[in-house]
Parts: sequence; structure tokens; C-alpha cells
Amino acid sequence: MYRLNTVKKIRSTRKTYLIIGPQMRVRTREFFLILLIGTSCWTPYLNLSASSFGSLNQGIGMHASALGMDYTYPLSVGTETMFSAPSPFVVAADSLNRTRLIGLLSLAGGLYGGMWATFGYAWYKGQEFTFYTFENDFGGYLQMDKLGHMLYTWSYTHVGYHGLRFAGASKKSSLLYSGLSAFALVSAIEITDGLVEKWGFSWPDLIANGLGSALFLGQTWYLDERPLKLKFSLWPSHEATVSGGLFGTSPMDRIISDYNGKTFWASLQANKIISSDFLAPWIDISVGYSIDNVYGEYENHEYFNGLRLPDAPRTRRYLLSLDVDWAQIPVENSFLRGLFQAMFFVKLPFPALEINSEGNFRGYWLYF
Repeated sequence: MYRLNTVKKIRSTRKTYLIIGPQMRVRTREFFLILLIGTSCWTPYLNLSASSFGSLNQGIGMHASALGMDYTYPLSVGTETMFSAPSPFVVAADSLNRTRLIGLLSLAGGLYGGMWATFGYAWYKGQEFTFYTFENDFGGYLQMDKLGHMLYTWSYTHVGYHGLRFAGASKKSSLLYSGLSAFALVSAIEITDGLVEKWGFSWPDLIANGLGSALFLGQTWYLDERPLKLKFSLWPSHEATVSGGLFGTSPMDRIISDYNGKTFWASLQANKIISSDFLAPWIDISVGYSIDNVYGEYENHEYFNGLRLPDAPRTRRYLLSLDVDWAQIPVENSFLRGLFQAMFFVKLPFPALEINSEGNFRGYWLYF
């Protein structure tokens, strides 16, 4: 097992960007296979002949066999498709499997209880409870919170749908129950917020919850695929280090409270935009949204715990980058395929371009 050490840092006013993250670990054979996949993806642009494609296919197969992995990645020239579809990691049962269904419900209940135990403590500790309050918080944190709600219900619907299909439920039933359960589970937080004087019940949050589920359900029902995906990336922000604990002191507190370090993405399958037989179906074009210099929900605090906070304009950031659709990468290794399936909501670090609400343009060699 190799540890890939940091090889370069790029410093901006906001974050430190790493070319290769110090915590990234890959097995040797998997690393070289991914390298082969990436190489073969772009070889069509080198104007190779049909015989060269045949040699390339044979060479990739020989390398994969030598690495002890089963791998099929046919390439062809002309109008035929170049990329084989990956085998599904979770195979749906032919009929309702009660054992799988009970296991799925037990796992879901345990995870949901664990989520409440972890996040509920961070959200509601030290708060005063009241009868019921309402709040329109649409403008809070420059709408980052609303994108978070959309991502939550999108992700829960995704997991619920594939889990129910694995248990043998029909497509229609899986869509119905995954959408309703995701909406209900996340909206339970809104109901609890209504009992807390500081937060209050939020109609915008409820609408965002519905939109997240609807985006997954609509694409799956009408297209039987999801070319548009919601994703997320995270990196410790500069604002968290200079604000004296405004966003909490523990890593979990900062993950929840510091929106400056989060970026929400919408990734669209590139070959839906650019019609090409030479474009792999797992390559996505991604549009991101993040914020900068936000030291309060609606307006910046001037001081926190006696510390004067930076005086800087609250800034919206719009980003353009590339991404991958993990589920479409044609890898036959079961562990790697399962790992990719589980990373469906993770935006892969890629070079990115940014323009912000202050009119500034910026590029990143690698954006997390």
C-alpha cells in the first residue's frame, strides 16, 4: 500500500489547495488500473487507427490480468460506443426478499438514530425549547443552507431507492417509498426546529427538502437514469481559523456550521451536452456554488468573544469544473466498484474556474 504525499500547495486568500491529498491511499494494482483507464479515455484524440485500438484493448486486458483483476473495457472506432457499462454493485432481487428488506430497514433505523445522536446534540445543545415558532430563513448564509437540504434529501432518496430495489421492490414502489421516507426523515428536523426558539420552523427548508427528492424521482421515473447529480465538497476554511470559535471548536461543529468551507455542485453527464462517441459516459461537467467571508447567518458579526472579526464583503462564488460519475466507471473489481457506488455524492477534486459576486475571476489547479 502506497501513501501519496503532498507534492505541491497552492495558497489563495481562502484555502490551501493540495495537488495530492496527504490522506489518500490506494492499493498499487488499483492505482495503475485507474491510470490505464484514464489513459485509454483520451487516446481517441490521438488519431489512432482501428488496429491501434485493437492493440490498446489487448494491452489493457493484459495489464489488468497481470494485476489480478477482471476488467472489460472495449474500444471501437466509428459510430459504435467505445465504453462498456459497469456491472451494478447492488443487484436487485427478482421478487421481494423479506430478509433483505428487514436488514435494510434495521440498518436505516440504526443510521438515522446515530445521525440524531450525533447531529442533534450539536444542533440543540443548550437551546431553549418553546411552544412553536416559525421563521423565513431563505436569506440565511446566502442560501447555502437550502442547497444543503436539497443534497440531504437527494442522497437519502438515492440510498433508499437502491436499497429497496436490492430488496426486490418494484421501481414504482421504490421511488414512492424512498422519496416519501427521505422527505419525512429530513423534515422531522424542521418540526423539531419549530420547538427551538433560536431556529423556528422553516418553510424554505421544507421546500428545499421536496426539491431534492423530486430531482432524483423525476429523472429516475422519466429517464430511468440520473444525468444530473447533486454533489458536495468540503475543505477547512480560512474563516474558521480567524473567527475565534464562531463556527465551533470541534471538527464536527465546523463541518455543520461553517458554510465557507462547503461547496455544493450540480454535475451533468458531459455527453448529454456534447454529443460524441469518444466521450466516456462517466465524465461530467460540474457547476458549483460556495460563499466567502460569511461570519453570521444574515449579516456579519463585528466581534465574537471579544475578537474583532475580519471586515470583508459577504461573497457568492460560482465555479465551473469537471467531475466523474462514480457509478459509470467500468471497473469489475467488486471492492473498487462498491467504493465508487458509495461515493455518489462526492465531487472529485479537479481544476476549476471561479467568478464571484465581487467581479473577481480566479483559477485553481485543484479545487476541493
